Amino acid sequence: MRQNGKLTILLYHGVTDIASSGIENYSGKHCNRAEFNNEMEFIKKNCNILSMDDVITHFSKRKVFPENSVVVTFDDGFKNNYTIALPILSRLSIPATFYVCPGIIGTDDMFWVDKLEDCINRTKKDVIEIEISGKSERFPLTDREKRIFALESIKRHCKSVSNAEKDGILESLTVEAEVEPDVNASENYRAMTWDDIVDLNRHPGINVGGHSFTHTILSALSADEMKTEITRSIEMLETHLKTKVRHYSYPEGQEKHYNTAIIEFLKECGILCSPSAIDGVNTLEDDLFQLKRIMPHFYGKPFPFKNRGDAK
Repeated sequence: MRQNGKLTILLYHGVTDIASSGIENYSGKHCNRAEFNNEMEFIKKNCNILSMDDVITHFSKRKVFPENSVVVTFDDGFKNNYTIALPILSRLSIPATFYVCPGIIGTDDMFWVDKLEDCINRTKKDVIEIEISGKSERFPLTDREKRIFALESIKRHCKSVSNAEKDGILESLTVEAEVEPDVNASENYRAMTWDDIVDLNRHPGINVGGHSFTHTILSALSADEMKTEITRSIEMLETHLKTKVRHYSYPEGQEKHYNTAIIEFLKECGILCSPSAIDGVNTLEDDLFQLKRIMPHFYGKPFPFKNRGDAK
């Protein structure tokens, strides 16, 4: 059926044209270039494409969304956003918002979830033991499925604890796996440079927003730490972009990863909208700081229009 008065916000992380090794990108976080190109061509032909600025205007004026309204967004700030996704978006004149972590931009650092993945992907060990919540957990790694299970288990726990405990688990894993996470292990791990970000932001229809400083889960921080994390990210972006930052998104973005205190502080910082990563579509009855998004390809999530007859 057609989506009248509803808003679909697409959430991508990366677009890739390389073959993965082992369990690298097993989640589909980086979708295939051809698939992304086809999806962008599809929405260009069949949907009403809005920018996040357009969304803010619709909410402020209480203006109903046109039929099959869709927005394109990216989280994190991977290099392939600039080298692969941007040329496709530019060719089709599709607006997009890129929410990035400035503490990773222009460095050889990696996002902590990618560090976990790299350790388990490249370890030569058949078994690892990690202490989780005071209990030693043993994970066999003798095949792909077992490695994915181990990674998912450790990652899930890390997303439920304090930032300090998460860092401790990551440090223990690097020692136990005997692997030092390396951004050169896959092109998909590399982040954009500041030159990339500045040029990205100059493109018509493109906005750059914040996504914490280093992808730290904001609700896992103390109030002061949370404010510092947000303030540092906005200030660094504004310094490089030489413009005000009005857009933001929450790292991980599920209900437990943000709260009222985080929303109120973002508003104090001048942020006008911060979508979540909770699955679903939106109407004017929703809130600009709790908008839902859909992640095509991530863990097999289908593209929300194609082959479903939702847009014609």
